[in-house]
Amino acid sequence: MKTRIWYMVVNGGDGSAYPFFFDSKELAELEEKYEDELWAESSIGWIDIEHEGEIKVSDVNTIKSTKEELEKYERYNQEIPKYEELLSLEKREQEIEELCS
Repeated sequence: MKTRIWYMVVNGGDGSAYPFFFDSKELAELEEKYEDELWAESSIGWIDIEHEGEIKVSDVNTIKSTKEELEKYERYNQEIPKYEELLSLEKREQEIEELCS
């Protein structure tokens, strides 16, 4: 089995950099679009992990976790365009799941 994990490298602002991990390219692109500290070009990429059994990767951002974080800190009021795009991604994901089932 192969699992693809998307990432975006974020500028720490002090000369450091660190990755954010995502379960989809679309979510990585959304986060990059609204990131304050951007690079001159996209820092989105992916890694494919080949495995036989279940794998667990902590700290992978999903649409659900990103939406919950915005709601928890009520940042969706300040980041309305990002929140609306997130809801649109969530709806599209649900429609795809319904078509596949």
